Order: sequence, then C-alpha cells, then structure tokens
Amino acid sequence: MTIDRRTLLRGLPSAVALPYLLRSDQAHAAITITRVGAFVELGATQPGGKSQVALSPFDDGTYASGWINTRAFGSDVRAFVQKRARNGAPLSPAIQMGGGALTDGILAGNVSIVTFPNDTSLVFFSAQRNGASATDAFDIFVQRMSASFEKVGAPLPVNAALVGAQSGVFATRLKNGNVQVVWESAPGGFGSPSIIRGRIIKSNGQAGSPERTVIRTTTGFNTPRALVPGPNGGSVLSYTRVVTGGPDGKGPGVSSLYKIRQQLKLDATYTGPATVMDTATDASQPCGAAGLMWSANPNTPDNSAYVPLFTPSGNVSPFHRFNFDGGAPTDDLIANVRIDRSFPGACVGANWNYKSINYDFVALQTLTAAGKNTLTLVLVRTNGSIAAKTVDGPFEPDFMNLTVGTFLNLAPDAMPEYLAGLAIGNTFSDDSAKVGRYRLGYGY
Repeated sequence: MTIDRRTLLRGLPSAVALPYLLRSDQAHAAITITRVGAFVELGATQPGGKSQVALSPFDDGTYASGWINTRAFGSDVRAFVQKRARNGAPLSPAIQMGGGALTDGILAGNVSIVTFPNDTSLVFFSAQRNGASATDAFDIFVQRMSASFEKVGAPLPVNAALVGAQSGVFATRLKNGNVQVVWESAPGGFGSPSIIRGRIIKSNGQAGSPERTVIRTTTGFNTPRALVPGPNGGSVLSYTRVVTGGPDGKGPGVSSLYKIRQQLKLDATYTGPATVMDTATDASQPCGAAGLMWSANPNTPDNSAYVPLFTPSGNVSPFHRFNFDGGAPTDDLIANVRIDRSFPGACVGANWNYKSINYDFVALQTLTAAGKNTLTLVLVRTNGSIAAKTVDGPFEPDFMNLTVGTFLNLAPDAMPEYLAGLAIGNTFSDDSAKVGRYRLGYGY
C-alpha cells in the first residue's frame, strides 16, 4: 500500500508539514515565495526623497523601520524611525533622530536599528555634530528607544575619536545581548582614504569596549558593507577595500577592488585572517551585502551573483553562482545581492535548518533587457541548488536600490516572512522608500 504523504499532511500548519515534506518527499515539497499585499511606503507625507531603508524585527512580529529623508541635498537631510505592525500599519509616529546638545540631526547620513527581546531598541545614525562644520563634523550617535518606541533621553556618542568624518554605520545584536557597531572613518574627511572602526555598545547605549580599528589592513578606501552575527557569539564584517597602485594594487594608476570578510570577537577585536573573497580591477563594480556576496560587472556578459554559502558553524562552503540566463547579457542583469542569516526560531548558526537541510535566503537586485529593475528572491540549499525563486517588479521609475532585508519573527507554527527594503527613484531628492513583505509557503 502506497502512503500519500501529501494527502496526510493537508490541513496541518505549514511549519509542521513543510519540514516533514522537505525531509521525506523533497521532490514534491514545492516551496513558494509570495508577496503579501502592497508595498508599504515609508515617510509618504514627508517632503523630498526617502532612501537607505533600515529594518529590524521585534519578537512579536512587529518591526522597526528607518530611512533617510533628503529634503535639500547637502543641507537638510534627516534620519527617521517608525515602528510598524506586521502588515505595515504604523504603530508610532515618524520620529526624527537628533536633539540635545550633541546633534540636531538635520544633516544625517545613514541609520541602523537593533531590537531587543524586551521590545526596547537602539538606533544608530551618523549626523553632523553641533558646532562643527569642517570635514570632521560627522560622528556616530545612538538613540535609546523604550518598549513603547519612544526616545529615552538624548542621543549618546558612539565614536570617541573626533578626527575625520564618521559614516556608514552598521550594527548587529550579539548572543550575549550586546551590540557590535562598525563604521567608516575617514581621518582626512569625506573623500579621503578611510578605515573601519568599531566598538561594543551595551543594550543601554553605553560603551562596552574601547573604540578600535576592526580591520587588519588600513590603506586605501575601506567601506563596511554588512555586519551579521557570526561564530562563537561574535560577528562577521563584510567590507570592500579600494586601492590604487602600490604593492597590493594591480598596477600604477589602476584601482583594485577587494571584497573581504573579517570575523570579530565579543570584544570587537578581529580574529582569524582577513579573507579576500574576490578581487577586481574595476573599482566601480557593484558590491555584495550581508554574508559577503557580490555581482559581476553588469557591463560584461557574465552578470552573475557569486554567493559563498555558509555551514552552521560559520565555515565557507563552495561558492554558488546565480545566473538565470546562462551568461547572456540580455536579461536578469544582477546589480546587487543580499543574504539573510537571522532566520527566527529554527536558526542554527548561520542558516535555516530543518531536519539537516540547510537554506539561505538570497535577495538580488536584477535588471531586465528593457532596463527595468526587478527584485529576485531565492531560497537556496547549502549545496547550491535552488529550492524556490520569485521575481517581483519591474519597478518605476527605472532606478531601484535594494537596501536591506530581514526576516519577521513569527509564531513557531507560522511560515516565515521576509521584509525587503527598497529605494525607488532617480535621485536622492525624489526617491521613495518602500518595504515589501514576502511569505514562504509550500505546495503539493
């Protein structure tokens, strides 16, 4: 007698049925990725453009969102945050960062949010320091937020060294409850060679370690691209380094781009080697994001995303190459890629693990032959095979920038949902910041 597993599992909650299907009947356990409802627009009533989306989920399925509001480029740029329900409905007003003696927040750079199990959160942002107007006017600040998503006091300073311009802040929560923060520091001001600094910040916004340089090689232009939880309770920093000429360049006058992965310990010191994942002589080549992925130059026939998949212990397994057109430059040109390793509930180390089957969720910014931007979401097994894929878009105007992605924390019997943050527009002054919610399901 043949047992029809699919029939037996009908009516069971998705999170109960899917793991069994994946283990016992993988060929017929079709995973689906579907957008839920319309895109949520951040700061819809604000003047100017909205970009650089930040997202961080709370344990109850709600999430904190952040964005940069460019009202006048170079003179009035502000950072905002807002708490939202799972369906995107606002649960708080749009709250501007800044205020107090340190910064009014009027000229802000970017924003990164870390949420905690007690519903409090920390908002990290770069902004111009009050009373300073030279190239060292930008610093990193942290704003404490209460469980009701209201400001607690004024912003606190993050960087101790005030020489140079501080920008590009990234933060991630560690297993011990502290936060690893990193940022780009240009001692000579914006446009000058830069290093990456960092420190530990406690959940109350106070310093948990000294500020220090978190990369081994400090020459050239070093820019953080992503920061994710890593092995042994620490974190993994993904960054790019651009160097022209010199002993580690490609030749006199040639700019070389290195994509590097560096593990950080619980005290914000680096450990292990600086693993160079890729090099290129085209320093304008698009760069990858969380987990350290990258795309090939979209001006060449090979428009692939190269993804080093990780085992649960954090070790790198062989690279997987995403290319949906066999190398032809006629469709699905991949411009930017992101990977999510914060899968709730069933997270084991660095990826989603169900019954010894490991997955990574990859978001790719793609471009069609007609020049339209699309968003491609892929669920990929550790062995590199694709378990599910969906394409959303095209988006208008033609320009779309995938800025962030994260999983929503949901009940154990619910299938996971993924948030993708997009900036859509042509310039910083007319961008719109949007959030798409995508649900993972299964079929027969």
